[in-house]
Amino acid sequence: MERDIRMAAAKAKKLVTRRHLWSNISKAEQTVITQMQDLDVGVNFADKNLGVVVYHRDLYREQCLLHLEDDKGTYDKIVDRSKKDILEHVSSELATILFNLKRQSRNPCWAYVADSILRDTRNAARKGRLCKFYIMWKLHKAANASGLRSRPIAASIDYVTGPASHFLHSQLKEAVWKHPYVLGDSLDLIRTIEGLRFNAYDHIMITAADVNALYPSIRLLRGMDALEWFIDQHTNFNKTLKDLCMDLAFFVLSNNFVTCEELGSSIYHQRIGTAMGTSFSVVYAIIFMIRL
Repeated sequence: MERDIRMAAAKAKKLVTRRHLWSNISKAEQTVITQMQDLDVGVNFADKNLGVVVYHRDLYREQCLLHLEDDKGTYDKIVDRSKKDILEHVSSELATILFNLKRQSRNPCWAYVADSILRDTRNAARKGRLCKFYIMWKLHKAANASGLRSRPIAASIDYVTGPASHFLHSQLKEAVWKHPYVLGDSLDLIRTIEGLRFNAYDHIMITAADVNALYPSIRLLRGMDALEWFIDQHTNFNKTLKDLCMDLAFFVLSNNFVTCEELGSSIYHQRIGTAMGTSFSVVYAIIFMIRL
């Protein structure tokens, strides 16, 4: 089977030519794409899956600056540290957390967990990347009073906090999705409503509410309080796992350093809120709302 797969892949690779790369679009569309590469425009996907957006890069840079240099102080611009210094500092901070775990626990399983996270972190550090900051255009609503009409994303793929973030997500996701306040999807809501029984004279009102900019608005200490409460009340974590989760959560949330391609080599450090783009942030935000 392995030999057949390799032969088929090699054969397919020989068949691929330049004209086959865009086989699903017309020649006219190919021409437009080629011409756009010479213009000061970009293309990405809109928020809420509302399609593709073509934008002028000046507008894009303007939106990025509105997020990164807002009046609330969400981000600090780093002027006295290099990317290498930051990666070394963040990696060292994680190593200290994991060293203490190995030193304090007599169970060899925890040493394996620590070594696994540390190994993946070192592999990420060697790639020399910070979080990639970018925006998604909001086509479904008008700009706010500050002129913002985009959602900020800080993708932590191949960043040093990624392995710790993934560990937290894996440990907490089951308890979060089992909580009675949490809906997995719209089908869960439909099933819940179908299971209710009303008499003919009941007046039922379904109300929906939204949180304005939830992720950037969660203050670190309040979020950590909610996380500790959730672990105590809704998990069976032992003290070692609880302490590790709390230490790793603070580490991930307080070390979100980002760069933005459109703004050159500038580095920013997130001081307020939760990074959008790391796996742990989803369960963390849900836990905060459960507690609220």
